[in-house]
Amino acid sequence: MIFNEKRVVLKDGKEVVLQSPKAEDASLLLEYINGLSGETPFILRTPEDCTDTVEDEEQFIKSCGESPYNLMISAYYGGKIIANSNLKFNKRSKIAHKCELAIGIRKEFWNLGLGTALMAALEEAAKDFGCKIMTLIYIEGNERALRLYTKCGFTEFGRLPCGTKMSDGSYVADVYMFKNI
Repeated sequence: MIFNEKRVVLKDGKEVVLQSPKAEDASLLLEYINGLSGETPFILRTPEDCTDTVEDEEQFIKSCGESPYNLMISAYYGGKIIANSNLKFNKRSKIAHKCELAIGIRKEFWNLGLGTALMAALEEAAKDFGCKIMTLIYIEGNERALRLYTKCGFTEFGRLPCGTKMSDGSYVADVYMFKNI
């Protein structure tokens, strides 16, 4: 699934382009992922987990673009990808009304309204698909994510204790949230 270009002006005046990445953006997406993995403990990859090749990423981007059940929206600024989000839809009729999202933003662009803009784009796409419920999972302790998700209307509905192992060996809960749309 493809998200067509949309321009967003952030709180600091920077103009960011939201769009689905193209296969030729694979190296930019890898650079984003590798950078993000070292900036925050609240994503599911450590720098050591970032082993995908440009070819792997090209294939992933192509598969998302060709799939009617996956949407990837990246945020571009200054020739780089600075944020990325995914929306996964369900094709089975009993669960087709639900979708799951994920989002990550480079630290330099925190607190500028980019998360809110990405969440709005994801919600619009979910509604266009016919979804009634959006779900997400975040890692306990990620207060920045919690504030964004709560602001955007999400409500916690459960926790998986010890759902994520942190790099220091401790375990924290995975927190499940939903929003009716």
